[in-house]
Amino acid sequence: TVGGVPAGAGGCSVPVDGLSELAGLAVGADFRRRGIGAALSAHLTRTAFDRGCRVVWLEPGDADVERIYASIGYRRIGEKLNISLDPEADRT
Repeated sequence: TVGGVPAGAGGCSVPVDGLSELAGLAVGADFRRRGIGAALSAHLTRTAFDRGCRVVWLEPGDADVERIYASIGYRRIGEKLNISLDPEADRT
């Protein structure tokens, strides 16, 4: 909160084998460009590590967001390939 007003929110997934995803981060429009996103991300990440996570990962939405995460120590280590199977597709 900033002055008692909710400024942002986010969370980390329940850890599985010491891994947790930082996700769902949002900062209200009136509070952007004040470092709130970086502070919230850093707090959530630190909390995950304090609770025993070995790795906290995320998927930044764009280059601007990626810069925020880089400012608190996140580094690009690779890219993820998403694939799916359409259950309605012809499987012959």
